[in-house]
Amino acid sequence: MADSRFKSKSYRRVSKRTPKFGSKTVYTRKKHRKVVCAICGKEIHGLKRFLPSDLRKLAKSQKTIARPYGAYICSECLRKLMKEKARSSKYNQ
Repeated sequence: MADSRFKSKSYRRVSKRTPKFGSKTVYTRKKHRKVVCAICGKEIHGLKRFLPSDLRKLAKSQKTIARPYGAYICSECLRKLMKEKARSSKYNQ
């Protein structure tokens, strides 16, 4: 019987094979969802899927992307946004 802490859905159940042709249920923590762009909804590349407790242990450079709006919008949307801002700035008029 599993411990009561493993009965919640925050743990996922993985069936593992044992050396003597048996199987055993192993309980592991679920990964965090993928980080998506706020504008188009695509996955943002360069960010890993850690649990929030594991994110606290990482350095800042591993938690975010070193560009404006780093972990908020994808590179394609950022490129469009920068072009739009440059074209509509008051200096170009």
